[in-house]
Amino acid sequence: MCYSSSIIASYLINRSNRVGSPLSVIQLIKLVYIAHGWNLALRGEPLVSDDIEAWKYGPVMPELFSLLKIQIEKRGIPAGESINDAAVYSSDMPLSITDREINPSIQILLNKVYVRFRDLTGQELSALTHETDTPWYRIWDNGEGRDRKIEDADTKAYYEKKINREQFDSYSQFASISSKEEARELLTAAGILDQDGQLSPFYKQ
Repeated sequence: MCYSSSIIASYLINRSNRVGSPLSVIQLIKLVYIAHGWNLALRGEPLVSDDIEAWKYGPVMPELFSLLKIQIEKRGIPAGESINDAAVYSSDMPLSITDREINPSIQILLNKVYVRFRDLTGQELSALTHETDTPWYRIWDNGEGRDRKIEDADTKAYYEKKINREQFDSYSQFASISSKEEARELLTAAGILDQDGQLSPFYKQ
């Protein structure tokens, strides 16, 4: 199943806000892209339906960036701070989502991406997408490829090489969850939920 980038962003915003460590605009956009890449590599399908373009600071979903810019400018950006560095809060998103609106297997993937990359700054996340042989790097070409679409096939091929398949092959079992009971059983087996059905301490961080 494919989602709009704003729905995936909302999930990550809520996740970061719950632990009192809001993401910046650039961190959020890069995490959405990384999650998109992981999903392509692990599940063979796109996570977000938006077009993704090569911008100066890496892959960007233009619709998501425009939405964030409009909402954040409404509340005001502190003097001397750029839109990329502005923190994003749940109140900045015009739509309200619940975890139930996102497939449990996607929630697992998003939590993994968040926990693994949350401590990197926006600049550090941007640098990851600028590495040699990344889809952005091959398209950017010293600015000649500005605003050019990054194809999912290129992102998929790149992340298939980056991800340790043995570590993440367990995700395949989550591809076809059909009931709440099955979801709870699999989430518990994966260590996401404890035996009481509560979020495990690792995922509360």
